[in-house]
Amino acid sequence: MSLFGVLKAEVEIKAAASAFYAICYSKMDQLPEISPDKVKIAGLLDGKTEAAKFEVEAVDEATYSITYRMVEGNHLSYYKTFKILIHAIPKGEGSVVHWGLEYEKFDENIAEPYTFLEYFVNLTKDVDASLGK
Repeated sequence: MSLFGVLKAEVEIKAAASAFYAICYSKMDQLPEISPDKVKIAGLLDGKTEAAKFEVEAVDEATYSITYRMVEGNHLSYYKTFKILIHAIPKGEGSVVHWGLEYEKFDENIAEPYTFLEYFVNLTKDVDASLGK
């Protein structure tokens, strides 16, 4: 069994790809207001349960793509590396958001991070609802 893994999800939203990308990259401070049950603080994190800190590893404004690398957080107790890939693609009047999680587990007994992926799918729906207001 490989210690490296990739999980992917796709979410169709009504919002424009550029608007979703902006929230995920330059307007992250709005996330606690958009989804208060999922995001307590965006930007400053302080060792709270399930807290995580990410650094931007790659950005492509032309394709609305961002890659974040986890640098602090509870998940790093289980995963040697953990990256989040976000790609918003225009589709009709809305867009499709592709989420990817790339990770390396410390050992084969560690579960795949499906709940983390589900969290981002649900956060995407919250952001979409907020952008539609």
